[in-house]
Amino acid sequence: MKTLLLVLLTLLVSMAHGGIVLEDAEDGTTDGWRQNNGDPACQFENIYDAESYSRVIRFNGGGSCVLGSHWAGGSHSLHISDGATVISWRIRTTGQPFNFYVVASTSDGGYRFFNYASASYNHGLHHFNRYYIHHGLAQDHQVNTWRRFTRDLSRDLHDAQPDVDIIEIHGIIFNNGQGSLLDDIVLYTPDEALLEDGESGTDGWGLLNNPPGSSINNIPDNDMQGRHLQGHVISLEETNGQGIGNGYRLGAPTGPDAWRQRGKSILQWRFRQFGGPPVHPIDTGHVEDPDALEFRVSVQTVMGQRDLVYRLGGQHLGITENGQAIHHAIGDDRTIGSTIDEPNIPDDEENPLGLWQAEARDLQQDIRDFEPRNRLLSVNAFTVRNAGLVDDIKLLPHISESYRTVFEDAENENTNGWWVYDDDPPGAGIANLYDADRQSRVIETSGDGLNNGYEIGRRHAPGQWHDTRDDHVRWSQRFAEDFVVYVALDTTQGPRYMRYRPVNGDMGVDGNYIDFGLGAGMDDGQWHTFERNLQQDVSAFEPGNLVLAINAFLVRGSGRLDDIQTFHLNRIFAAGFE
Repeated sequence: MKTLLLVLLTLLVSMAHGGIVLEDAEDGTTDGWRQNNGDPACQFENIYDAESYSRVIRFNGGGSCVLGSHWAGGSHSLHISDGATVISWRIRTTGQPFNFYVVASTSDGGYRFFNYASASYNHGLHHFNRYYIHHGLAQDHQVNTWRRFTRDLSRDLHDAQPDVDIIEIHGIIFNNGQGSLLDDIVLYTPDEALLEDGESGTDGWGLLNNPPGSSINNIPDNDMQGRHLQGHVISLEETNGQGIGNGYRLGAPTGPDAWRQRGKSILQWRFRQFGGPPVHPIDTGHVEDPDALEFRVSVQTVMGQRDLVYRLGGQHLGITENGQAIHHAIGDDRTIGSTIDEPNIPDDEENPLGLWQAEARDLQQDIRDFEPRNRLLSVNAFTVRNAGLVDDIKLLPHISESYRTVFEDAENENTNGWWVYDDDPPGAGIANLYDADRQSRVIETSGDGLNNGYEIGRRHAPGQWHDTRDDHVRWSQRFAEDFVVYVALDTTQGPRYMRYRPVNGDMGVDGNYIDFGLGAGMDDGQWHTFERNLQQDVSAFEPGNLVLAINAFLVRGSGRLDDIQTFHLNRIFAAGFE
């Protein structure tokens, strides 16, 4: 039976479109999780987390917990081979150190532990043994708040071993992390926006202040081992001794050269050879070379222009430069090398100091760390300070950005698809206008409060969406008065209206309506973004009832709406393993 289950899971994974959810905890169980090597200290449970409005997995007692397998093959192993190698997960810790591993088999016949740790340094390849690739997530990730991480497993492998590819993903290991919460572990293949790959000269780059002795060059890089497998890269050079005073920019914060990239919130780039030789922060207690580098990302937000600044160090400065910049420390985010921890084991030739490595930042999360009400609109420029090599600068979508259907973002400057379904009393209207706070176009409904109703995607054909692929909905809104939002569904038990209101608590089933509270105070005249798992909401009060289609979005009340979209995730995980 177990063999049959393995084959079935493999087929399901290979057939899945979009994101592959290894764990979202919404089934209320811990199926698939187990203690590693029978470690009695590893404990886990499925709980409801009121802060994130979802079920999550909580870990107690430290130790090592496994989802799937911790080596290639084996009776507990997953076999995900559809090519999805970008992984995303949410975590909330109590401040305890943790290690999040992804286990994969590779084209050289071996396997790899991708070790993402709550540390301020990177060991790179061959940390502990030849199967490990270690990346630190910086000290700021040991805070008692939810954070999402996204890593490109293929990129992290190719930085260390450019001639080795991932064949299959086999599982997750979570070590230590006493009191930690995990949720939404997802593999996916993003629609990337490649901004620089080093293969087309230096077009788009410019020098800041044009200092004498600074230059931008396109060179072949030999990836430290003379194998010439990394292609061409961008070399930022200086002979003037100004170091971090030299600036090199791709794109522009404003004007015709700005990228204006929208719909993607994760920026990834790779780099090496910045500053002097890295020194392990554990040995010194601090970063030895804080001026080794600075990466600066210019963005447009609903609260204006911002620069997201990333520098070496252990302490975030937060909002700086008179409110125009947000600073995050990234530890000593250069490869340290495994000999720091293992003095009797020399580094392999593939793991010298200065190894290529990728940095991935969730720009939306970094903004909200210090401006919780702010929202990313577009990414416009990337600036580097100090000399070194950079390559493969790209924007990736968040998992729910990657697999979505946008039914309304108002950027077409019309109200096509909308209608007033309840015009009593008469005079209600729908307009498309520019919202200064969001710095984008939005839909405005105006009428006699809850007495008028407005709809997009008519729930009665013709005109209904009949979206049979998606089961999540997300929208943004600003209401300064009472409102009700409805999502019209087809289910296996007939039509249903999901009803969401600005109150605390969920009211449950009322005929064909299922009532949920979005929280008191959501009618405060500020912009808020909501995301609902429709299948989860239906199942909460009607177990066994399945969502078949999303047909329409309706609202009562006068206010503003934007970015109405649906998306889906395919939930595949190691169910039933013992």
